Amino acid sequence: VRSSAGISFSASSSGLVLNNTIVGAVGPGVLSTGAGTWVEVRDNILANNAAGLSTATDGQMLEDYNLLNANTVNYQAGAGTPLVPGTNDIVGRDPLFVDAGHADYRLQATSPAVDTADPLADAPAGGGSRMDIGYREVVATPLTLLLGTAGTSCALAVSGIGQVEVGLSFVTDTSL
Repeated sequence: VRSSAGISFSASSSGLVLNNTIVGAVGPGVLSTGAGTWVEVRDNILANNAAGLSTATDGQMLEDYNLLNANTVNYQAGAGTPLVPGTNDIVGRDPLFVDAGHADYRLQATSPAVDTADPLADAPAGGGSRMDIGYREVVATPLTLLLGTAGTSCALAVSGIGQVEVGLSFVTDTSL
């Protein structure tokens, strides 16, 4: 997202901001403003914004499990609008995007956002032990093993895997 505010709630609205990557907003990444406005913010990456998370004019925000990095200010609370940083937020760590310069905001496998989302959130199939923070889960690349003589029906290929170890066991009981 490259705009004045990434996501904004106002005028007594409410909502849930979950699993987004908000980068380069000239205003706040997420803003809650106005009496009666309430927003829950979880499992997001907020990077290089004027403010990561912001409340104003009695807007309320409950947030945790977010990664905030390189924002001008990470938490910005307006008068009378408390904003308590989440105890599980990751602050000041580079999210390690694949190529942010070319708007490729996928995560590298070594990103601090990998497997660090809310532990109550279900990790998708192919994901790690926990869901990732941000909009896109890093998932394992499927691998197919073809056993036999190399040729037209059995070829050697690699799908980004550095090393594979295979163990074979003979099964004598065919009823299994």
